[in-house]
Amino acid sequence: MPSKSLVEPIVKAIRGKQQADFALPNDSRLTVLGKENAYRLSGCSLANLFSLDPPLRYERDASRVALAGARDLSELKWTIAFELATSGALPASCSRTDVFRLRRWPNFTRIPHRKSFFRIAALVLSRPTSVDMIHRILKIPQQEALQFYAAAHEAGYTEVINRKAEVVELKPHRHRELISSLLSRLGVVANGA
Repeated sequence: MPSKSLVEPIVKAIRGKQQADFALPNDSRLTVLGKENAYRLSGCSLANLFSLDPPLRYERDASRVALAGARDLSELKWTIAFELATSGALPASCSRTDVFRLRRWPNFTRIPHRKSFFRIAALVLSRPTSVDMIHRILKIPQQEALQFYAAAHEAGYTEVINRKAEVVELKPHRHRELISSLLSRLGVVANGA
């Protein structure tokens, strides 16, 4: 499991669309370019990022960093969620009962994954499925299905289908009394809502 002292500032920078620069051991560097939805990593691979010790220095302003060589931030989001889900924890925005579909095929050459993720991606791309159904249909450990969903969801690759729509509260019309009195004069009974 990755160090909280590394994950928390990275997640904060991503969610806040901030520019952040992290100096890591062995002269490695991670730069999050939140506004550009990109990141740069030098000195280590994305797969090895969370095996490093906590960052040595954290600078909030990384505006001087050029976009040349930057990668899509979804890869970093996937990696963070993949690592955090190894303990079985799902992000707050996910549920085991969510029926979801894959919007796009993940680039497995750039992100950490398990062998079963290819089969999961193929299933979820062809038809919306829940974590429990993935586990039953593909006969893979439920932990791997959870890990795939957490990573794909955080990276923005999924669309949840079965969530209830938000209830829209309608405000009464500002001339409700006038309309009600007109309807009563016409002999139509108005609802008391």
